[in-house]
Parts: sequence; structure tokens; C-alpha cells
Amino acid sequence: MSYKFNKHDWEVAAKSLLKSEMLHFEVDYAQLSERMEKMGIPNISSDNLRSKINRGSFSATFLIQALIAIGCDDINIKNLPIRKRLK
Repeated sequence: MSYKFNKHDWEVAAKSLLKSEMLHFEVDYAQLSERMEKMGIPNISSDNLRSKINRGSFSATFLIQALIAIGCDDINIKNLPIRKRLK
């Protein structure tokens, strides 16, 4: 069986993952901005983070930076919307 997903599907999966980890670790956009700045990632305001994450079209580098700043050690992709479509 083959599955065809478009770019938007993957963007939704990426932002869902990041938002779920923010919720799990109770980190808001302002806190994420502060934590990323402490990691040496400058000039990312909470408004810019909100926009970037809501678009879902960010790089893998940004995803890893944000997950580390959130405090995430492990990720679980079982419950992502895109995975549910594979069943």
C-alpha cells in the first residue's frame, strides 16, 4: 500500500509534534524564546516563534533546537495526525 502526503501534511506533523512537547513541558512561546536565546540562538521573539511554529515550515535544525530548549529528551511520533492516516 502506498501513501501520498503533501508538504502541508508534513508541516502539520512538525508543528503538532513541537506544540505537543511545549504543552507537555508547560513551555510557552516567551519561555521558549528565552531558553533559545540562552542557548545562543538570538533574535527569536515569542511572536516570531509563534508564527514560525504555526506555519510548520521550519528546518530540522530549528526543530532540534526548540526540542532541546523545551527540555525534551525523547519524542514519540505515534500520535501525530499523519501517523493516524497510515492505519
